[in-house]
Amino acid sequence: MHLEQNRMSDIHNLRGTILNIITITMVSLFTQVQSRAAESSSDTAQSYHAINSDSLSSEDILSSTKRTLQEIVALKNGVVKVYPNNQITGFTGREQFNSPELNIRGGRPSSSSILLNGANISSRYSGIFSSYVSPHLIQSMVLRKGNISAQYGNLLGSVIDISTPSGTSQYSGTIETLTDNAVGSGFDQNFYTATLSGPIPKFKNGTFFALVERRYLGDRNPSAITEESLPTGDKRLPNNWQSGWSYHFNSNLPLSSSLNLNAFADISNEEWQEYWHSYYFNSEHTPYYKDENKLLGAQLNYKIDDKTSSSISLSKFESYRFRGDGKYRENIFAYGRPNGYPRNDETFLFRSWDDPSTPTIDSSFLVDGIIRTFVVGGDESGLWNDYMKYKTSYYSIDTKIERNMSEEWSLISGAYYKKHTVRSYHHYIPTLSYLGETNNGFRDANRYGYDVYGNESDPENFENETKHPKEYSFFVESIFNATDIVITAGIRYEIFDYKSLMFKNPKLPLDPDSLGFDGDATNDGQIASLEESDLIERESFSYLSPRLNVSYFAGEKTVLKFSYGIFRKMANFSDLYVGFDNMAYKLLTSGSYFTLGNSNLDILKSKNLEVGLLSQLGPATHLQISSYYRKYENQVEVQSIPSFPTSYALYKSLGESNSQGIDFSISFTPEPQLGFEIEYSFSESKGNSSYRYTTGNIAWVNGTAPKVEYFLSYDQRHSIVGTANYSPASRSHLKLLFNYSTGLRYTPIAIENEATESMIFPNLKDTVNSRLLPNTVNFDLKAEQGFTFGQTNLTAVLWVKNVLDRKNVTNVWQGSGLPNTTAWLKTSQGQNFVNLFSTPDRSGLNGEEKYRIKERHPLNYSPPRQVFFGLRLGF
Repeated sequence: MHLEQNRMSDIHNLRGTILNIITITMVSLFTQVQSRAAESSSDTAQSYHAINSDSLSSEDILSSTKRTLQEIVALKNGVVKVYPNNQITGFTGREQFNSPELNIRGGRPSSSSILLNGANISSRYSGIFSSYVSPHLIQSMVLRKGNISAQYGNLLGSVIDISTPSGTSQYSGTIETLTDNAVGSGFDQNFYTATLSGPIPKFKNGTFFALVERRYLGDRNPSAITEESLPTGDKRLPNNWQSGWSYHFNSNLPLSSSLNLNAFADISNEEWQEYWHSYYFNSEHTPYYKDENKLLGAQLNYKIDDKTSSSISLSKFESYRFRGDGKYRENIFAYGRPNGYPRNDETFLFRSWDDPSTPTIDSSFLVDGIIRTFVVGGDESGLWNDYMKYKTSYYSIDTKIERNMSEEWSLISGAYYKKHTVRSYHHYIPTLSYLGETNNGFRDANRYGYDVYGNESDPENFENETKHPKEYSFFVESIFNATDIVITAGIRYEIFDYKSLMFKNPKLPLDPDSLGFDGDATNDGQIASLEESDLIERESFSYLSPRLNVSYFAGEKTVLKFSYGIFRKMANFSDLYVGFDNMAYKLLTSGSYFTLGNSNLDILKSKNLEVGLLSQLGPATHLQISSYYRKYENQVEVQSIPSFPTSYALYKSLGESNSQGIDFSISFTPEPQLGFEIEYSFSESKGNSSYRYTTGNIAWVNGTAPKVEYFLSYDQRHSIVGTANYSPASRSHLKLLFNYSTGLRYTPIAIENEATESMIFPNLKDTVNSRLLPNTVNFDLKAEQGFTFGQTNLTAVLWVKNVLDRKNVTNVWQGSGLPNTTAWLKTSQGQNFVNLFSTPDRSGLNGEEKYRIKERHPLNYSPPRQVFFGLRLGF
């Protein structure tokens, strides 16, 4: 404990020293340049962009040793990637997806927005990003972390801004295949991509770009220890596949000399199954996911005169997600079990599995007027007893006008409107579906915008009506661009309207006027029930959010920057809304450990301050330093609400956190064919809640979490990313990447049977998140060799991930602090367990052998070495 405290003290001292050095350096530079004659602003602007490490071109993306958008962004300064393993960390309330979560400058994964050609493709329901963006689709990408103008809204301070190609004047295209099967990696990961670009026939100067991509991954996120942890010795995790398609079309249509239309469409479909270690003997029933995302957009640009231009943008985005049992999927009646089902095996280590010698016994009977068939015996498997789907969509209109008031001064103003449609269906116990609606088999379905069976509908009753939140915003921004200084000052006025109902009195939700609440004793003692009169309309929110960005060009090759901004964002829709009929049912039946949506949530808020230095130290060397501080307010977390007739858990706006750090990058290009870059991040993130369900266990037992500041789960102190590029010939390229990161945090607990599927209530050995996971080291390479055959180019690609085949740890058991053992078997309780289950069961394993398998959790490790080979044909 003392060593940890000393270490924290040393880190604080180091942080203070670094901040002082940066401050002294920047003050010194300001003093030196005040008397210096300013150089050309165009030259300095070019220098500024040349050393901006947060901008990536299509060449940067395609040569990267990472493929997914999240992995590429995770290499940038100030970004922490987290591989969530909900299977051993208890209640987290975090949705799973195919890439690591991104925590940018101390924000939660849902704090950032991802824009594709200006349209937001982030899910507003749960905050996850479920679209797949092919690297061939990105023309340019900018990670905006601090210097964000007033043109961006409904975010907490970070934007991933992606632009896609709009076509070329000559026909061209690519066909690429990339697989790990050709070189024996054995994970069956395959990508097939085709692009076509060129002029639009019979349309003068019109161009288009089109992409189709197919991907199939037999094991979508392999583990470095799969072979040694699973009894079969398989290299792939069973039922951990992914299958997807992407389609994109973008066109640029000059309608006249002053009028231009850009229209695009993007579709991404993904189906995948998620390996759960507790389902090892029954992996066909692990969770199955379906993600469908569709975006349509158009932007009309009109040049009014030489000084004035305008644009109007229209977009429509739709996102659908389903999660359910891997075998029964979206057929909710297939989950029904009239005679119940065995959830776990005898040891409570694994979900119960089928006995191949026992046939399934089915029975058919009338349910809600339809003859349906259900499993009533023989099938001894445990299924995924949870059924969830949601669908969100929006359409938006965005207008903007820009006018050059003078050579140095321009004004930009705009207005924005967005209307959402939100539907959600979550049946917590779908095995009761055999009872039908008639016998309350769907009382545990929390729904709105869907009927009782999960079919999309628009009921007019207040309990289950579809939600239609709205956003309005207006902004004005002034840009002063002088010879040696650029000042961008703007203000954004935002209106957020949840369009929802909330309880008049959360402590008396079903009868807010009883028990003397209104001072009238004559209405006390009423029977608790939910009527629309018990609810009130949630008022809309309106805010002013100022933004200021200053860039001072200290000569031709040095830029000093400063930015300040206040950002606001609507809470995730999953936290806001609830089916009121299900909520009333829970309140009348002794509550539930499921947390209920709360339309009384506040708007999330952040404040961002950044100072930085960008400099060209020499003809081949560029330096970038940024120091930042960001504070987050009104973060969502769970709280138990004492009420009558029973208490319940509700999402509340109680979380606060802050993040501060320093980002440093330097690039060196001694020769045109050789280049190096090093990025270093030092950061600290603290608060009273890392995720919304951090306090879930406390709320479940009707407790209140103490408001104590601690290190957040995604606090990562140091990160180093080094890249080297070498191009010995025009068609040859080699890229090497090195990544070192200090470990993330976890909370130590007393030795406990953490591997069990039973609920445990651990005893903390130290403060929350006081321990660190092991450091991680990764080394990748990518080599390309091109060949030319007339007008056709052929490029061979060799891509190796985790060259050193390191077994990086991504999670540990909290009692032992180790990734492969809970240390519980060494205790007296553990020895009793060994003696109790000393005889092998139908799996052929005894209790100790099964426990060893369970605690060697493969998802506690990152992927092993993977070798890909690909061919890219260009024409």
